[in-house]
Amino acid sequence: MQYTRYYRVIGGARILRAIKFVASYYTVGLPPTLLDIPVLTRLDSKQVDMILDAYPILIKDLKRDLGYYSRDIVKEYVPRDVVEEIDKCVRTVVDKLSLNPRVVDEKYYFYAKKIADLMKSGSSGKMVDYMACMAKIRGFPG
Repeated sequence: MQYTRYYRVIGGARILRAIKFVASYYTVGLPPTLLDIPVLTRLDSKQVDMILDAYPILIKDLKRDLGYYSRDIVKEYVPRDVVEEIDKCVRTVVDKLSLNPRVVDEKYYFYAKKIADLMKSGSSGKMVDYMACMAKIRGFPG
């Protein structure tokens, strides 16, 4: 079985291939910033303030990334209970941090849905092209 390594070896050290890793998550409708959401739900206000002191643009990043989160796309790839947990955590953090996230971009959703459909059919088709379009909408590749 062949698999993709998400790291490269430089001088004997394993260096994460962040662009591929991050782009993969964005492509399936689950921005990687949201992987931290469960932790944020467990923090009290003092702990959140400490996080915001260390990462002052967290609110900005979360608002942006929530605009790329798509429950409909994510559920194509992960079990329902995981999607429900993500949704619950997102709602909690949105309330806790008084976020007003962007609405998912229609073109972005279109490309994500096309990729999900290609994955279901077992075809790669224009997948790379669609991923490039999604990266262009986000303004960064990964």
